[in-house]
This record gives sequence, structure tokens and C-alpha cells, in this order.
Amino acid sequence: MLCLKRRTTNTPVSWTLVFLCLSLGIGWAQDSTPGQPDSVSAQKVETPSDQQTQNAPAPAFGIDTTVATSGENPPVSGLDQPSLEPEGIARNFLSVGAVVSQSADSNIAGSLGSSPGVGGDTRAMGNLTLHRIKGRFQTDLQYLGGVVVYEGVSRDPNQLQEAGFAQRATWRTGQVVIRDAFTYLPEGNFGAGSYGGSGALQSGLAGMGVGAGTGGITQGLASSAGGIFGAGQLASLGQEPRITNSAVVDLVQSVSPRSSFTLAGSYGLVHFTNDTTGLVDSNQASGQAAYDRTISRSDQVALAYAVQEIRFPQNSGSSSLTQSVHFIYGHRVSGRMDFVIGAGPQVTRVENPLYGSNTHVSASGNLRLHYRFTRTSMQLEYRHFNNNGSGYFLGASSDLATLSASRALSRVWEGRTDIGFAYSKGLGQNSNVTPATSNQHFFAGAAVHRHIGRYYRGFISYQYSRVSFNNTVCVGTDNCGKTSNRQVGAIGLEWYPRPIRLD
Repeated sequence: MLCLKRRTTNTPVSWTLVFLCLSLGIGWAQDSTPGQPDSVSAQKVETPSDQQTQNAPAPAFGIDTTVATSGENPPVSGLDQPSLEPEGIARNFLSVGAVVSQSADSNIAGSLGSSPGVGGDTRAMGNLTLHRIKGRFQTDLQYLGGVVVYEGVSRDPNQLQEAGFAQRATWRTGQVVIRDAFTYLPEGNFGAGSYGGSGALQSGLAGMGVGAGTGGITQGLASSAGGIFGAGQLASLGQEPRITNSAVVDLVQSVSPRSSFTLAGSYGLVHFTNDTTGLVDSNQASGQAAYDRTISRSDQVALAYAVQEIRFPQNSGSSSLTQSVHFIYGHRVSGRMDFVIGAGPQVTRVENPLYGSNTHVSASGNLRLHYRFTRTSMQLEYRHFNNNGSGYFLGASSDLATLSASRALSRVWEGRTDIGFAYSKGLGQNSNVTPATSNQHFFAGAAVHRHIGRYYRGFISYQYSRVSFNNTVCVGTDNCGKTSNRQVGAIGLEWYPRPIRLD
């Protein structure tokens, strides 16, 4: 039975909301006339030629820190993904930023059944980004740290920590990359609930080069869609602080102009620090080997073998071992589209000292489509895979789908929308640690943001989310049910000074 001490303290939303509204209103009066150069454009990273700068659309908002990647068309079985933004000259730089926000939340405690009433939460976060290239070595580091106060639950501040690191070494025919993604969050990261909604996360952080999974540095290892190399949490109720970490070493080696091998190995963990709800920790080790072949300028195929073992320290002897074979196809148009699809069989063996073991064969697969229009970018992802169960199961089989789109409305305005759905089912009767055998998490959000002068921008966002179980679970002694609904509206202000050049 899932248990959590429920706090009923309920205080008004902080007057910070009024201050942010006034700040945003003052900035609106500074709007530049359509068609005139905006002061923010002075912060754009230099491009190889003036002609390229004229042809490329202006950054939607914030600092364009795009740098050259290891290749325009990396292997489809690897962790690197091609950039759909105009390539810039690689620069060594250090940048910082900060964001404060105030949210109104209809269900801060994640209560099941009826909503307890509107509460609020206040956030203050800072960000550091480092990019450095020296010879054949490239170092990337991103860190986000701050606090959040859930005014409808407790006035005690909760920490927010997220860090991404990548060290890359290249040679003429290949590269090796060490990556690590770390988070310490009071809630799960699917839909970025810990930041007050997906729209708020993308508005308040992505413009500073952070965002879920720390963007291009760790390529989604910290995100919920990280697959066998991620430690995502696909369902979350209330505040239950947790540590997640994923470390990966991956190698790409070309054996001919059209062929290459990729190897990757990872270790990840999830640890619930307070352990008040009975959620289970997990450790996982994963590996993948693949052969890639380029069949045309835009098309690639690959054959990959992967193995993933997940163990649960609080339940000694419980584990799941999954082996899969995927055939992968990718179609890429430089600067415009990235489409990858892969599927194949998988064999899963579940061990439990109380119920014995069972083995079953199923299918797994993933699909990813990134497309960039003149003023709009969209991203669609789907994945069917085995994972750690998000603390509710001793391993789960999940279907995960996300769709996001952003559009530059003008030189100072941008809009964004996000939709996500995850369905998880325990791997057999011996995997349940709650009365439920499956759960679902759906969210939909939207945000708009606007530049305010040279170094500031504001945003407003809204998100609806719903977490449901197929059987009754209890949160505390008097809060039982199957469904938790939540609505979050947020307003925020960002500060981002000019990056510091290191060369």
C-alpha cells in the first residue's frame, strides 16, 4: 500500500506574482517596431559568412549557442543527433543566467480524488554553461541549481539540481564521448512537473541552454525518453525528492566511408531520498553494439543489439534482464529533418525471490521525427521499452509519446506547446509494489515568452496533467483514489548577460 504523510497547510500565492506582472508589463512598452533590428540579435554567435547569417532565421529567443557537432549526419544508432539549426563557428565560452517564477497550482500535494484547492510555488534558479574546445578535445558542462517553495504544502525550501557533462575526444575516423546527467528534484521529470509545467521549463531554462536532459550535451540521458540509457520517472505524485544519475561511455569508429561501428555502455540509478511513500530505488546497467551503413546521401540503416539489467536494492534478489535486437532506419535532410525509426524483438527475464522467475518475448521500438520549418520547429517521439518502473513497479514495460512545437511569432515573441503521454505496466505479478498493476501520465501545456530589453525576457505558461492508476492507491491515511488531476499556471522573468568568450 502506497503511503505518504499528507500536509494540509494552505497559504495564499506569493505577492511575487504581482511584482513579475509589473516587470513584464513595463518590458512590453519597450517593444521594437516590426522589421527593425532587435538589440538581442547582437548576442548571436558569429556564423561563417554574412550570407549565411542573412539567410538563417533569427533565434526565437535568447542566446544562440549552437556549435559545430561531430558531423552533420552521425550514425543513427549513436547518441549524437544532427542539429537542425544553422551551424556556427565553434567558440569557447562561459555563460550564466537566472530565472525566477511564481506558479499557481491546483494540486500541489498530488492528492488523489478531489482537488484540495489552489496553492502556489515560488522558484529561483541559476544556470552555468561552459563550452571549450582544445585540439581534438571538447568539453561541455551545464549546471542548474536553485530552490522551490511549495506554499500549499510547506514553507521549507526544496532543492533543484540538474547537471550535464560531456567530454569528447575525436580522431580522423571516430570519437569517444563520456557523458553524465545528474538530477536532484522534488518530483518526477516527465512533463517537467518539478518546474511548474513543461511550458515553464522550456521557457525558463531552454533559452539558457539547459532544459530537460541538458539538451545537446547529454542527449536526453536525464529525460524520460532516454530509453535504456536513461533514468526517467514517468509518473509522480506529490513531493518525493529523488536523485537520478546516468553515466555513459560511447564510441563511434568508421571502418569505411560508408560503414561504422558504435559501442555504448552505461550505469544509472534512482534513489528516493526521503522514502516516505514506499517507492523503490533502482540501479541499471546497459550496453549496446551496432553496425551502421550509409546507403545514400540522406539514408542510413543499422543493426543493433542491446542488453539492459535493472536491480532493486530494497528488494534483494529482484531484477529484470532484457535483451533486444533492433533494425534501424534513418532519413536525414541537413538543417531540415531528422527521422529515425527502429524496431525488433526483445526477451525479458524477471527474477523475484518470492515468486520465482518468468521469461517472455515481446517487441520494442522507437520513432523520432524532428522537422524545422522557416519559423517553426516540431519534435515527435515514441518509444516502447522496458524501464525501472518509476518507483511503483519492480520494472515496467512502457509506451511513451511526446509532441512539442515552437514558433517564432516575431523577433521578440515566441510560442511553444508540449503534449506527452506515458503508459506503464508492471513486468508480471511479481513486479507490483502497489495495489495497481499499471499507471498513466498525460500532460499538455503551452507557453509564450517575450524579450524585455537586451538582457531580460519574461514568460507565461499553463499546463494540465493527469496521473491515474488502474487500482486504488492511498496517499496518507485519508487520501485514496485512482486519479490525480493538476493544473499549473506560471509567470517568470529571466536574466541572461552576454556570454564570456574564453579564446
